[in-house]
Amino acid sequence: MTVSVKSIFDAPLKHTALCDGVFLGECWHQDIPIGWSCEEDSTIFFESHLPPGSLFALEYCLYNASEEAPKTLKVKSPGRKEVEHVVTSGQAHFIVIESPAHQPGARQTPLNLHVNKLDSPAKLGRSTDDRLLGLQLLSLAPLAAKPAFPIMFSNAESCKLMLTTGWSSPDPTGVWALGDYSKIVLPGYLNDGVRFLTFEFGTLPNAENGHPPMSVSIEVNGAPLIENILAQKNSRSFTINLKDIWRESQSLSIGLRTYNAQSPAELGINEDPRPLGIFLSTIRAK
Repeated sequence: MTVSVKSIFDAPLKHTALCDGVFLGECWHQDIPIGWSCEEDSTIFFESHLPPGSLFALEYCLYNASEEAPKTLKVKSPGRKEVEHVVTSGQAHFIVIESPAHQPGARQTPLNLHVNKLDSPAKLGRSTDDRLLGLQLLSLAPLAAKPAFPIMFSNAESCKLMLTTGWSSPDPTGVWALGDYSKIVLPGYLNDGVRFLTFEFGTLPNAENGHPPMSVSIEVNGAPLIENILAQKNSRSFTINLKDIWRESQSLSIGLRTYNAQSPAELGINEDPRPLGIFLSTIRAK
């Protein structure tokens, strides 16, 4: 007898590669491109050819996590220190994990991801899907080294991890904000008691063609914070006070809204037609 599937979550994923040498293990629903865990404990397998202690950036979310009902993720990697994150939103979060230590002769070793509570869309009244959902694995990417402050945006890896919208390719000393909106997402694993972030930047020369002056406002996690960083006394950096804003393990979203940007071509500098905002070089922490 064949039992028909009820939704895309019925069939288990088998040997779905996440990146070179890493693939999904047990207790995952099927999804596109990567699924949700269907048990409190799910696994990722690491092949033994990976160098010992290889670092990976894991991006994930926990279904129905909230301030009122926080959830806990525990990462258990053989031979490594257990990592625990308390999550209070269903947004994307980041964590750095180390590849597990392998037993002699082992071809692969599982890493365990434990979520303390699962919920279903049906139970919450959101749909008819009664599958239990725990952790959604959004991405897994190898790291040459664990990112740390100060962050230099001449580094292509930092740009790939943290600059999500509205940025140029990196130059030798930084990146340009393009268009009217640019976004930076700082992974939660960078937050190790950080209280202030200072962003160092440059701009094109001021327009002398009667064009309105450029202004740049800052949003943090979607809420307005600074009206115009170019109107401040020190117009080559701005600082964010992180008190009650950035919690450990949660990503921090910084949005830049740029008004009246001009291109190097309009300013007679060169033939580049792109409207350029600020030129971000470094983020420092204290």
